[in-house]
Order: sequence, then structure tokens, then C-alpha cells
Amino acid sequence: MPLSVNVEASETFPANEAVTLPKLRKAAKPSVAISGTVGAIDLASNSISTAKLEDGCVTAAKMGNAAIDGDSDNTNKRGVLLVSGVQSGTTTGQFEELYAGEVNQFLIGSGTVSEGVWSGDYNLKSKALGSGSSLEVTSQNNTSFDLVIKDGAIVQDMMGTGSVGKAQIRDNNITLSKITAGGGISADGGIAENDATFWGGIIQINPALTVGGYHGKVVTLQPTKRNQVLYADEIGKSFIFGDHPQVPRASITAWQTSGTYSNDTATAAATGDFKLIRANNVTSIERTAKGTYKVKFPADVYATGDTVHVSGWTDHDGDETYHAVAGVLDDTAGLTNNTVTTTNDVQELIVTFYSHFAATAAGSDKNNGRFIELAFY
Repeated sequence: MPLSVNVEASETFPANEAVTLPKLRKAAKPSVAISGTVGAIDLASNSISTAKLEDGCVTAAKMGNAAIDGDSDNTNKRGVLLVSGVQSGTTTGQFEELYAGEVNQFLIGSGTVSEGVWSGDYNLKSKALGSGSSLEVTSQNNTSFDLVIKDGAIVQDMMGTGSVGKAQIRDNNITLSKITAGGGISADGGIAENDATFWGGIIQINPALTVGGYHGKVVTLQPTKRNQVLYADEIGKSFIFGDHPQVPRASITAWQTSGTYSNDTATAAATGDFKLIRANNVTSIERTAKGTYKVKFPADVYATGDTVHVSGWTDHDGDETYHAVAGVLDDTAGLTNNTVTTTNDVQELIVTFYSHFAATAAGSDKNNGRFIELAFY
């Protein structure tokens, strides 16, 4: 029942008795008795301040229940938090119930991002990982949960430079399909171009270059012109694509079958007078004077000014053979004019056949041959 107050007089002043000073003093102190209880209806709104609450008096049983917005199976209404601030229209500074809603959800300061800039209202909300997340919760127990990277979620852009070491690469898993020629024209050591107009290449280990303090960097290597060979020049150096001093850059087997011929004529013989039985990087041969021949090459065999040496011979009617030199004999240098010249964009070299080598160039004899074998270095 509600509270009631009973007030009783301390002096009744009986009839026919004198009113004395002591009786007056006693009557001024009546007795007051309060009984009953205070109910919720008896309290005015906002009548109890926080100062009136005893410490620890608000127990779990005194807390309210959240509205169920998540799993319908969660009938016990578990996983409820009290959060401050405006969640669903409450007044700033007040509390509101926040419910997780689903399993495997996280509490996060709510916000949105636009062009890399985040904004939000500072609300705490329960949210699940989105479908675009690279992470997922795979298991839980009473004390922990496992947050792991999804299968296939790591893409190339996530990989930092040098992030994959040799320990992370499984044995026998780098196949030919995984290797590119440098990965592009600007790649370190790469040779790949935007089209096919370049010489092929190989992958080699260069002992002269270092990686992480160790000698032996993997780089690409490619030739620069036709008929170059791969060889080792000396220890501690890279392989070389080049013109090996013992491997001909060009060679020819020619037979003069028409035109003027004798072994000592100075009359010229045109290119059409020779049959090219075999020609490797040689386009033509002609006789320009006694014992003097002009050999022409494709544009990418030699460069203008290159020094050339030749090995070979010519046969005159089966009973005489003459030896070839590039250019002509010279008393001082041994040879002269043994460099490539260019006429009308055609690379040319003079070859001279000698039937006799004297102590001087002037004393040596030049002669012509009908069948010619030459190799150029």
C-alpha cells in the first residue's frame, strides 16, 4: 500500500483540569508514525538523481531487454550492450541497447569512405565482414576465434617488393610458363618489347653482378646480330653473345663459270659470272682487278669500319692454289684496307689472292682463281 502518516497528540487536556505550562510544552510535541511503501506510481518523473543510487545497486536483473533484430534462434536475448549517444534517436548522453544481431559480427565505429576520406557519426554498430573482405571467421571457442585469409584472396597488388622469399616458393613450382623476358621493356635486366622486332634471349647468371652481397645475379642475355655464338671469355665474367674469333661470321664457296678468265688477267668479272654454291652472310662476289675481289655482305653482319680477317684459297685449273688475305699486304702493318666499307648502303670488303709471298708486298704476286673458298672472321 502507499505511504500513510499518523499524527497523535502528546497532551489531551482533559476537562476540568487546569492548563499548565508543562502541559503546553508537551502538546507542542505530537508523535508522528509513517507506514506503508513507496511505489513507482508515487515517484514523480526524474525525481531520483544518480546521487540517490547506492553503488552497485543496479544489477543484471535490473537491466532491460533488447529488441531482437538478428537471429530468431537467439530467444534468450544474449549479447546486448548499453552504448551511449544517439543510436536510434535517443538524446545525446543517454544509453541505448546494442545487440550483435548475428554470429561472427564485430562492433565497429560506424562510418563511410569516399575517395580515401572517412566520415561518420561516431556511432558504435554491429557489422559483419562484407563479401569483398579478404578475411573470414572460420572457428570459435569460449576464449578465442580464428580470423583467417580466404582462399585465393591474396592478389598480385597486395604483394610488396621482395615479400616472397625462396622459403615461400615450393620446390619445382617455377615452370617455364611463369618466366617472362624481364616482364616488360623497363624491367630490371629485361628484354621484352611491344612487338617481335628483337633478338631472342636466354636467362643467365652473371658472376660479376651481386645480389644481397652474393655474386651471381640472374639477368637476360641476347645477341645483337645474326650468327653470333654464346661463349665464355674468361672466369668471373658473363657469357657473351658475340663473334667468336674462331667461328666465321660469313663464308662463301663460289665458282666462276662465265666471263673473262685467266689466272693473270686484270679484266674484271661481274657478280653474274660467279655461281654461289654456298653463301653464308655473303650476297655476292666479283673480280675488280688481277687477284683482287670485292665481297659484299648483308647490312647486319659487319659495321662500317670493322676490321675483318679472312681464311681461304682459290684454285686455278686444278694445278695451282692461291691464298687469300683481307685487304692487301702491307710492309708495315702486315695488312691494309682490311676494313669494311659501305657503298650505297652495301657493306663491302676487298679480298686479295696471292700466288707467291715475297719479303715485301711489292715482291709478292697476285693471281686469279676459278674456284673460291673463303671464311670471314
